Amino acid sequence: MKVSGKKAQSRRAIIAAFCEVVIERGYARATLLETARRAEVDNNAVFRLFPNKRALVFAYYTEKLHEVRELLLDTEAYHQYPLEERLTAFFETLLVLHRPNREFIELSSAVARYSPLGALNGHLQVKAAAREIFDELIIEATDIDEFADHRLFRHLPALLTEFLHQLFVFWMLDESSGYEQSTKAVYVGVRALLNTLQDRHPLDGISRDSIPQPPVLASAMNMRRLLRSLLLSGVGRDGEEEPT
Repeated sequence: MKVSGKKAQSRRAIIAAFCEVVIERGYARATLLETARRAEVDNNAVFRLFPNKRALVFAYYTEKLHEVRELLLDTEAYHQYPLEERLTAFFETLLVLHRPNREFIELSSAVARYSPLGALNGHLQVKAAAREIFDELIIEATDIDEFADHRLFRHLPALLTEFLHQLFVFWMLDESSGYEQSTKAVYVGVRALLNTLQDRHPLDGISRDSIPQPPVLASAMNMRRLLRSLLLSGVGRDGEEEPT
């Protein structure tokens, strides 16, 4: 959800306050009333925007996606970036924005235990927001014609959204200095995907030193499996899905 002006400021203040409360109290003991007090906003304002804690958890993720988009649009010469640079910048910037909130992310994962169906719905909302942003990133790339004719091109936003999920999971497991392995995973994942869209081997041009070490290595491997499953299932063949 995109908002602007005073409402956007209040929304971000509430999300930031909720992160603080969850880190201090844990997800189960965090409350919207305490969140409102920390954010210095009226209780009703919080409940109008977020009917429950679950909504706030997933609002955090969608808000970060839009923050990255805004930061990139403000970057000098960003409109001249080719697709690989756009995608790499997006993933790396997103991980940087999440760094201060790793504890919140870990603690708030309890939402899936308390409300599995609600968590699934929230996850789908975040994925929808990510796909919308990836659509914009792809359309605006300067070298888009190099990939547009490939049979998998129309599935690119979905592939990137799935890769984002895999990358995020393994970033949370990454204990390397400066999250070096996650940075490698971004490079390898993006490069492997674009190689595939150019009918090249996924790891073509990727040196052994660039391959991330476990557990993050799985993110690149999962991308390869995802691409392979799409190819084998016939998705994108002649622009249509294979009938079942």
